[in-house]
Amino acid sequence: MVLSDTGTRQAEELASALCSLPIGRIYSSPLERALQTAAPLADSLGISVVEDEDLIEADCGEWAGLTFRQVPRLRSFKMLSANPLLRRPPGGESLAEVQARMLRFVERVAGTASGGIVAAFSHADPIKTVVAALLGCPLESYRRFEVGVASVSVVVMDDGPLMVCHNADGRRAAEALTAYVELRSHKRRASRRTAMRRTGG
Repeated sequence: MVLSDTGTRQAEELASALCSLPIGRIYSSPLERALQTAAPLADSLGISVVEDEDLIEADCGEWAGLTFRQVPRLRSFKMLSANPLLRRPPGGESLAEVQARMLRFVERVAGTASGGIVAAFSHADPIKTVVAALLGCPLESYRRFEVGVASVSVVVMDDGPLMVCHNADGRRAAEALTAYVELRSHKRRASRRTAMRRTGG
């Protein structure tokens, strides 16, 4: 599936809004629409996109291509767990498994980012599950999160995960991250001044 003209324009607008940030690495789901969304930002920054399987869309297995009305009629659906979070389509994965691999990606990248900014392009349900986890919410709350097309969610991994913004457009996401960095820098300078006064006092 390729991006429509509207999707291409949204990807270009996203790149225009984010290219001023010091992004050091770009990761993407290997699906074509995610790679196409990541491409304008990568071109603007002169960075190659790294495909990462952990960012891929939820795997529907044998149910892929079916409608929400068709799936509940299937015998394979009726035989699975009544808990939708644990329900695994034949040949696919459960939402709990989707969340686990998204968290694996966050932890893996956060461990090697060295304080830099990383951009990751994924899909609605995987993003919603990992946002729920990073906010400390139960997985079932993922339905309450909105993830718009070409939206940006920013999380800072410091002493712990801090959601700076969620479901923002590129411009608002860049502004929120810049404001956070400036505020953190101001607090650090103020803390050093206080420590110097105490030492000298």
